[in-house]
Amino acid sequence: MSQANAISEFMNTLDGKNTTGNSNSGQAKNTEEVKIISQKIESIIHCFQLIEEENDAIKEILSDLKSNHGLKKTVARKVAKIFHKNNRQEVEEEEQQAYELLEKLSKILNR
Repeated sequence: MSQANAISEFMNTLDGKNTTGNSNSGQAKNTEEVKIISQKIESIIHCFQLIEEENDAIKEILSDLKSNHGLKKTVARKVAKIFHKNNRQEVEEEEQQAYELLEKLSKILNR
């Protein structure tokens, strides 16, 4: 079944239309499916709300680090991400490559 057909069938299910041709068992299946999908959508919405709240908390912490400790927000965020992802070596390699490219281009562009 194509994605468009699946969406169309689901929309019909939400509207209470039976697309299976089987009146009783199809109706029960559709009702249960709508329930399951609705619960999962609600779970996603809840996760989005949690993410927003945590992002707000991160912003507050970054502001505190800047105002009380003089740390740039971008630097503090970058360091936290490196620790979180445990990818210090990868970041260092990328930074080194970027620095080398910058040096070469600076010579070519006289900057």
